[in-house]
Amino acid sequence: MSKKIYLPGLLPVLIAACLVVGIFIAIHRVGYQSVYLNDTESNHHGWEYEIRMDAGEVKKVSPRYIDEYSYTLSDENYDAVKRCRIMEEELKDANLEMSYMQCGIEVFLDDRLLYSDFQTAERDAYGYLLVDEAAIREELRSVAVSVPEDYKGKKLTIITFFSQDAEYRYAVDPNLQSWDTVLSHAMADTVMPMLWLVFCGSMFLGVAVCCMIPMPDRILRFKMALLFLVYAVSFIMHVYQSDIGYYSGLQEWIDQAVVKESFDIGMAGLALLAACTVILLAIEIWADRKKQ
Repeated sequence: MSKKIYLPGLLPVLIAACLVVGIFIAIHRVGYQSVYLNDTESNHHGWEYEIRMDAGEVKKVSPRYIDEYSYTLSDENYDAVKRCRIMEEELKDANLEMSYMQCGIEVFLDDRLLYSDFQTAERDAYGYLLVDEAAIREELRSVAVSVPEDYKGKKLTIITFFSQDAEYRYAVDPNLQSWDTVLSHAMADTVMPMLWLVFCGSMFLGVAVCCMIPMPDRILRFKMALLFLVYAVSFIMHVYQSDIGYYSGLQEWIDQAVVKESFDIGMAGLALLAACTVILLAIEIWADRKKQ
């Protein structure tokens, strides 16, 4: 009779455990798909470069590398760089993310204009915009440019226009990324800490309510007090390490009030939890032997 009661009661527990484990595995499997399309000395992505001289002429060039990442295109003065390549990557719902300063850009896929920092449409004989110096912004900014689903096999062209006082004259490097995986990765980074916060907070409140109930057994009261301490410390640790703790000021307050040199609050919290766990196990073993 006891086995008949035990097995049906165990089945929902196993199903719930499998669901929880499956959710955590799914969250950990979330990947962020991106390809940084910058040329380095040891890694080339098939870019072809062309510069527009100050006099208005254009010239095909190749990067001359100073180190792994730094390069020069020409010793002559130039005010624009065009870089082109055939897109070989294939990402779903892809976009191009770029960060730059002291310059402006145009982005083409074949002959289709995808993005431009400029309002003017007047071009020279080589297809470069005739850009007003005042239209080139100095501050750092980032843009994300959506690309069509059928971009693979088409030619990507990025033209970078520099201001006269630009300190660096590098072609803007694009990062090809899947917008779907960007969102899912951000959600995964948020969901995991929130699940732990909800679990620890719920257990913390549940044990706190149980501690308010009169208990004749002193050992049981002691165990409940230890459980209360365990979940309280776990909850505070997760809040401290989360974005909530950072933006609420809790992290800064604990750092100023508690943390000293060579003191790791995370390790201290784990040590306290381990000590409470050992004490609880010792109490259980002692109580079991006492009954025997």
